[in-house]
Amino acid sequence: SRAGLVALVALLALLNGEVGHAQNVASHPPSQVVSSLAGGPGYGSSGAARSLQFGEGEIGIAIGPSGSSPGGLEVIGVRGQAAELGVQAGDQITALNGLLLRGTSPDDLRGILAGSPRPLNLRFERGPNSGRSEGASGISGGMGGGGMGGDGMGGGGQTANVWPAPPPRKPATDFELKGVVASAIEEAMGLWRESKLLEALQLLTSVLERPDCAMDAMRAIDPELVGLLMRVRAFRGYLLESTGRPDLAAQSILEARLAFPQHPDFPWQELKLRPFLQPSDGHCWGTHPDGVSWTKELAKHVPVDCCVEQGMANASVGELTHGRSSAWAGKRVAVLYRGHSTRSMKSTFDRTRPGLENQDFVFDFRDVWRSHTDMVLDPLVAAGADVDVYACLHSAPALNNHVLQMLRPVKYHFETDPTKLQGAQVATGIALIEPDNYDLVVVLRLDLLLKKPITEWNMDLSKLNLPFRSINDQPDYCTCLVADAAFAFPPRLATRVISSCGPAHGSCHGLGETFTDVHLVASDQCYNTNTGVVMDALHTAKNPLYVLYGRPYDYDDAPIRHTPGALLAAA
Repeated sequence: SRAGLVALVALLALLNGEVGHAQNVASHPPSQVVSSLAGGPGYGSSGAARSLQFGEGEIGIAIGPSGSSPGGLEVIGVRGQAAELGVQAGDQITALNGLLLRGTSPDDLRGILAGSPRPLNLRFERGPNSGRSEGASGISGGMGGGGMGGDGMGGGGQTANVWPAPPPRKPATDFELKGVVASAIEEAMGLWRESKLLEALQLLTSVLERPDCAMDAMRAIDPELVGLLMRVRAFRGYLLESTGRPDLAAQSILEARLAFPQHPDFPWQELKLRPFLQPSDGHCWGTHPDGVSWTKELAKHVPVDCCVEQGMANASVGELTHGRSSAWAGKRVAVLYRGHSTRSMKSTFDRTRPGLENQDFVFDFRDVWRSHTDMVLDPLVAAGADVDVYACLHSAPALNNHVLQMLRPVKYHFETDPTKLQGAQVATGIALIEPDNYDLVVVLRLDLLLKKPITEWNMDLSKLNLPFRSINDQPDYCTCLVADAAFAFPPRLATRVISSCGPAHGSCHGLGETFTDVHLVASDQCYNTNTGVVMDALHTAKNPLYVLYGRPYDYDDAPIRHTPGALLAAA
């Protein structure tokens, strides 16, 4: 996404080469990672901030009211863990486990810290008086019994209140743990928005390394808490990718998928990263002496066998059409249209086209319906197929009657709930079709412009036919996710399709699954499923099968004049 790219570019500039270090982040315990970052670029200057993790034992900070920020808290002495992590007297204490501390008294924070389960995260901001010598002498006196009082600011002989020994830790309840995890997610999102990917990664890693968040422990806890922890693991996987370790992200996601096979997010995530689960011998992804490496040019050609689930073999070839229209003779075909009959494309421009954020283009299926009759319905009939049309579309009251008049569906459903996920719409549409009446179900979107008749697509009528595998952007690598704008399958595979593209799924990109029952129409390379992305020299948005109407398109093979973004920008 553009946001991810901006974040990564900003991070590269901010850390001034520190991303090379990021490749080693996930392989070390969080405390080591935090220690290595505590003195990193920028933290020596006033206003710089770090979130640090503390384990069992004495934290090692003496706390007093801030001398520079009314209502704030300030470190007035350090030792132990705090000293090892680079905390200095004068640092401002701003948050505990993502919760802001402004207005909290020093005594209250001491009590909270004494009873908080470990590990915990404290966020510090380097203050104008950080590192002052008074702090060093004060802490020395406090340790000796004569320098610090109960409020941590002076007096004599009351060091027990300044350095409270933590009581025996009680296991956190599910309710308490949910608060910790939710706060960590919120803080990590804030760090990500600030382009602080390494800090966000460290924070999420610290959550997952808690004993009560371990995979075995998660099976016995609150389902809502499990859901939060799954979000942490998925977010951490994304951060590992973005900081140069998709191989580690793949391992983490695979562990989660095996532990929670029913969770809808992880099959999709595991398919995205599956090539990195294969040995790094240069076949599926390459390495060089400096570490993990890939390029877009190499990545788009990752072989299909890198997507076959480990321990499984590809099934035999079935009923290939080889692009011959004669293969369709006598076939009974149900064509299911799903998605939108009309929609604003502004959000797509915002996402894919810098400079077009204030533009809009309204897709209307009536503008392109002729393309569907010319490239789908008429060619199937001419090839000898018996064709019926079905429709499961988001309701558009102004167009619903036009849909019925032009598509003439056998059955239809207009979805009035705009929050329904894509998979739910597909499942509802498939349920309209009587499976015994057909040899093949073809699922299409109304905004598709096919580059050649569907009867010329190289399909296997005995398998689940998918257009091609998807290439990931920023960083660039070929995935085992698939384009889902069009697909076709024999009705006996309907249950299998819904298992990967059903009510729990926001998209159908995970239809590949094991790849043993999949046929890729274009298997030569990976392509970008969004044909509205900016043109690149490797043509990853120029797939041989279709264009999505209503999106900018920079190549010269569009079936009809198709440059809505360019026209709007020039207007």
